Amino acid sequence: MQNRHLVLLDTDIGNNIDDAVCLAYLLAQPRCDLLGITTVSADPTARAALASVLCRAAGRDVPILPGAHRPLVGPPLQGPPPQAAALARWDHETSFPTGDAVEFLRRTVRAHPGEVTLLAVGPLTNVALLFAADPELPSLLRALVTMGGAFHTVPGPEWNVRCDPEAAARVYATPVPVHRCVGLDVTTRVRMDADTFLARCGAHPLLAAVADLAGSWFTERRAVTFHDPLAAMTIVAPSLCTFAAGEVTVVREPGPDSGVTVWQPDADGTGQGRHQVAVDVRPNAVLDHYFAVVDAYPSTRSGRSMPSRYPTPGAFRPFGEGAGGPDGAAMGGPEAGRAPEHLRPAHRGEPVLLTVDGHDFRVRVRADEPGTYDFEWLTGPHEYGFTLGGPVEPRMGRAEMEEAIRGFLAEVDPATGYLAE
Repeated sequence: MQNRHLVLLDTDIGNNIDDAVCLAYLLAQPRCDLLGITTVSADPTARAALASVLCRAAGRDVPILPGAHRPLVGPPLQGPPPQAAALARWDHETSFPTGDAVEFLRRTVRAHPGEVTLLAVGPLTNVALLFAADPELPSLLRALVTMGGAFHTVPGPEWNVRCDPEAAARVYATPVPVHRCVGLDVTTRVRMDADTFLARCGAHPLLAAVADLAGSWFTERRAVTFHDPLAAMTIVAPSLCTFAAGEVTVVREPGPDSGVTVWQPDADGTGQGRHQVAVDVRPNAVLDHYFAVVDAYPSTRSGRSMPSRYPTPGAFRPFGEGAGGPDGAAMGGPEAGRAPEHLRPAHRGEPVLLTVDGHDFRVRVRADEPGTYDFEWLTGPHEYGFTLGGPVEPRMGRAEMEEAIRGFLAEVDPATGYLAE
């Protein structure tokens, strides 16, 4: 799992544009499997709808659940999301489960113990509620990555922490296997002026939506600062920042210092401090990395985009009965018989049985290539199918499997069951 990252995103998307810039990166990043999104702060349902705009633009079916709408203690400081004005122009979800965000986070982490990185880029209300609901859960995370705080070169308080200092104090005080803290000391050094950013967005399938959502933000500020995207990028490319160990505490008492983060660096240099704080950043490398990932979308998201995955007929590799031996002779049409036992791939886990457009398929994951999926056409003329993926392909959900099957069925001759010439 070291090269793959299961990610849960907790976000206050809708005010600052950097949340949307961050979500676009996660959707485009081939090394991230985005397991779900929870929203936090004023009008979390509108924020969930905004997150769904980008997920739909990406062709992704990602669970999105509205979370807490106000801080644990004290009055709310953040207003509703102005970017919601753009919802009328974009396809988006209109109905979301309510009251289940914390339970969804808890259930997802427990389903993947030691594998999930929780990326929190808004006020930490949902995370604090999660840790309180299940005290063992923090130890089951792979990592907690937070965008928040100001630790050594920029004065605080930082906005996310200021919006719920009580929640932040509780979360920073909770031991987790890794807590990576990305604050204003580094994020404020990664900026792009509005005109340059909008020019990079162009007609990009993800960034075009981000550019439209950014209208309300750019009305008052003519730049985007990569606060949240930088935190996301450190999941896959931590070398973009330099981290130093230490202990972080949060001032939770009301007053002008409420929400200030106090960092005490590791005095003995052993690197054993509870928090890994970003103390330096390579701004140009960050921007290069971001656009290298996003500009490559959708070609890097195999299985997420039909045009990139199936550029020409015959892109499928036959599999199953009639697939022939390792020389691939069956590409011109399956032949009778079954590959010898020693040539058949081994599989792991339980198969997934799907019925798509009246056709039954069995989908299995190869044991030695966890990104390779064999699709057996159980109701086809020859009970064969196709193979997709490779050793490092992203995991496929049921919706993506169904999409792949429809792509396959569109390329076979229904009279013979063979791949069309």
